[in-house]
Amino acid sequence: MCGLSVFFARTALITEDKLQCLQRVSDRMSVRGPDSSGHWVSACNRLALAHRRLAIQDLSPAGHQPMSEPSGRYTIVFNGEIYNFSELRSQLAQRGVVFQGHSDTEVLIHSYAAWGLDCLSRLRGMFAFVIWDAVEHVLFAARDAFGIKPLYWAQDATAGGVWFASQVKALAMALPRMTESAAGRAGFLIWGHIPEPFTPFNEIRALPAGHYLLLRAGETSQPTPRRWFDLGASFIEWSAASSFRPKSEADLCDYVRYSLLDSVHAHRIADVPVGVFLSAGLDSSTLAALCAEDGSNDNLRAVTLGFSEYRARLQDEVPLATELAERLGAKHTVMWVSKSDFLRDFDHILDVMDQPSIDGANTYYVSKLAHQSGLKVAISGLGGDELFGGYGSFRQVPQLAALPSFLQYLGRPARALLEPFLLNWKPKLAGVLEYSGSYERAYLLRRALFMPWELHRVLEPEQAAEGLAALSTLPQLRSSHASVSDGQLKVSLLESQWYMRNQLLRDSDWASMAHSLELRVPLVDLEFWRRMAPLRLKPTRVSKQVMAQTPRLALTLEQIRRKKTGFAIPITRWFAESINEGEQNLSGGLGFRHWAVNLYPRWLQTIKK
Repeated sequence: MCGLSVFFARTALITEDKLQCLQRVSDRMSVRGPDSSGHWVSACNRLALAHRRLAIQDLSPAGHQPMSEPSGRYTIVFNGEIYNFSELRSQLAQRGVVFQGHSDTEVLIHSYAAWGLDCLSRLRGMFAFVIWDAVEHVLFAARDAFGIKPLYWAQDATAGGVWFASQVKALAMALPRMTESAAGRAGFLIWGHIPEPFTPFNEIRALPAGHYLLLRAGETSQPTPRRWFDLGASFIEWSAASSFRPKSEADLCDYVRYSLLDSVHAHRIADVPVGVFLSAGLDSSTLAALCAEDGSNDNLRAVTLGFSEYRARLQDEVPLATELAERLGAKHTVMWVSKSDFLRDFDHILDVMDQPSIDGANTYYVSKLAHQSGLKVAISGLGGDELFGGYGSFRQVPQLAALPSFLQYLGRPARALLEPFLLNWKPKLAGVLEYSGSYERAYLLRRALFMPWELHRVLEPEQAAEGLAALSTLPQLRSSHASVSDGQLKVSLLESQWYMRNQLLRDSDWASMAHSLELRVPLVDLEFWRRMAPLRLKPTRVSKQVMAQTPRLALTLEQIRRKKTGFAIPITRWFAESINEGEQNLSGGLGFRHWAVNLYPRWLQTIKK
């Protein structure tokens, strides 16, 4: 896990002030890579690369970046991990490639040299990288299929320039002027995060997950990201190609166990200790038990976060996590977080929060604990709910989508009638009829903080209208699930490409990197999803309950039957209680809506030149 920064002057030579600017961009990300830093300028003086390294694979100088392969044609900066690098290394060695070290970065650059764009489909891992071809004078930038690792870009007003960086706040250091994005603010108020490719600023865009950019020296055309991976189409392909048909429940459990162990093993490969985030949930408990079985790293080390407000209550995850850690023989560390801790740390949380988010503080604290425990890598259970149908949305969205579509025509008059009575109770309830009859409408109603019709109360009407037009929310949601017909799979695609990608994965990146910690997600793995694809369709429909039966050391009935609880709830209440209550009626009450309305302007204040 690292931080990369790039400046490409497509129509002129790089000036000294741009190199100084690149240094400032890189410095803003020093916490992402405290182990070493490097800079490189191409012989043609058109491209400059900078890198901050958190050394995980091959801790020697042979893993230093920016890295060039022996011929000097290709040079790379890379953020992430390639989990199948040993397999790719063997394939490349058979083609005559001679390696200088043992890093996955070296394997990646040779993979691109050997296979070009097709290398992307061979990679198992999380990645964002930029490669320079000194012969063709072409820059290639790419991002992993799920969007686990971030990559942002912006155009420069001079020299046909294009900037890249791992963080929005770092990239902002390169831009002399930025304007607030209406789509960014409107998107944040709707979702509690900003949906990609938008960011808080018009000048900065996210390279979308599963996309790449190809830029050529001398060209001045608008950079256009191109898709290399489509999750919906891949699900159909994976399901059709699979020959596995379980003959019994035991057969099904064995298959899921093998697939999980394979992903866990791949995600524990490192030259440093790998720990695990352990809560009382099924995802992290299952992964912790499987990590204890896996012999690819040292003895299991687990970290658990507890909230003082929840101590000895139903929401307290510490007792069950502690019990499981003892049964696994893990070295277990617990951190208790109180309201006073959060208020003390709030300014720092805002400073390291790369984009506005109503979530992420929980990951910030458990990552802090992992770092204090001496870990550089940790396993997270993120992704289990999206794949195995663990959210209430898997029940609620199909129900709403199944309602007759003609009810939408009654919806707007019904909303106008009901909204004044529901504003300070359950304001979204007024839109049930209007947002029924399709998966995209039902999903928006289920996940939104503020519905589109409410934005005029928290934004200037012109800004709300501009933002909604740019977001094109319903058509974008529809395109996320239109390729499949199965209702549960539709919800899985919506949750994984919206909530998981734009909220959970993005928050996991900034919150873990704030403590120089690499976070790995075995349940968000292409090979694992490929194996699970046919099992998410009828009649098999594998669930989290099957997943929880896979470890040899069985989880207790209390763990398996434990009701899912809201991990971040006290933090939103602490924030709401600590600020001016004058915004309460404006946002429709406390909780996430109140948090969102007040958080955004505070986040904007953290942007410093």
